[in-house]
Amino acid sequence: MRSLMRLSLPLLIVFGGLIVLGRYANAEGTSRVTSCEVFVRLIKAIKSSPNSPVSAKKINAKLADVREQLAPLPFEDYETVDARTARVALSEKATFHLRHASQGVHTVRVEPHEVSGGRVHLTVDWEDAQGESLVSTMVRVVDGQNVMLGAEGKTDACSLVGVRVSCGSKK
Repeated sequence: MRSLMRLSLPLLIVFGGLIVLGRYANAEGTSRVTSCEVFVRLIKAIKSSPNSPVSAKKINAKLADVREQLAPLPFEDYETVDARTARVALSEKATFHLRHASQGVHTVRVEPHEVSGGRVHLTVDWEDAQGESLVSTMVRVVDGQNVMLGAEGKTDACSLVGVRVSCGSKK
């Protein structure tokens, strides 16, 4: 009986470990996804001057995919200032330097942590040209969906950062 117990305990531990490993390996997107395409863009948002007639929002063609996200914001004119794309391994940080003509170079760091259930868990850190942190956040977003981040600015203008992380885990 004792020899059976000695034999069954290690088997139970190994078997239990295989169940855990099996769940981990079969978790949606966990074993298949090793890297993601990260697209980051710096956007200039401007209110029209008080003297100019009220007009419809002007969103350039490069921002058509985020038109609905920009529509509720209190600005009339949106323009992509700079954009970058990189392939980033999970749990590694990519640094993007985005040039703004009047504000200098903004730095955006993106780290995709994990992908599960068709969602990406990531960290985004955004610094202005002086190295001051504007936004530092962790988000969980649908794979391939844009996230718009804004920093306080003047009442007539503001900079936004758009981040899209595509890992290919969509159903």
